[in-house]
Amino acid sequence: LIISAYMMITAFRQFRDLFCQDLLTALNGGITPSPLTVACLDLPGALTAFVAIASCGRFGNNAHAVAVMITLIIMLLLFISASTVAYSLKLIGGIFWQYCLSIGLYGAYAIMSGSPLYDRLISAASPTGGTCAFLLFASDCAGYAAAIGLILWKTFNQKGPSADILSQFVGVAHLLSIASVVCFCLALVYFKRRLRES
Repeated sequence: LIISAYMMITAFRQFRDLFCQDLLTALNGGITPSPLTVACLDLPGALTAFVAIASCGRFGNNAHAVAVMITLIIMLLLFISASTVAYSLKLIGGIFWQYCLSIGLYGAYAIMSGSPLYDRLISAASPTGGTCAFLLFASDCAGYAAAIGLILWKTFNQKGPSADILSQFVGVAHLLSIASVVCFCLALVYFKRRLRES
């Protein structure tokens, strides 16, 4: 379940990163945004990622840390979903929506990528030792396979110029954030029960 969610979040991140200029131009009414806007776009996400990883490092109990990390990821993914709904209802502007996505996307991605979550998970499940190398490898392979699939879908699904990118991105944001939340909720229930038994 975690690898499936990681796969979706990696694909979403790649879609946003690779088509950032087209997306921001569409969100800005056809006007290319300033370089400062583009440069600062992911600063809130970087700060959120830093705070999330630093705060999760403070837990001594690995099983509790896993539960907190998954809960934090769920909250960040729900933030992506809520901000996408707010944008769709025209409650917030497009550029502000991208700043909100940065917070949710990179906060959740930072906890999952690398090894913070997997290190704690392996430590909680196997107190005698183990490594999370296989989980990292499998997650990265699945994530980039999904990213390539999403890029191919985006490329071949395009019916006109890049104006269609906005509707594609909104649809992907809704679908992948909700699907990832479902995966993480199921994983949280499973690991709480499983780690309590061991």
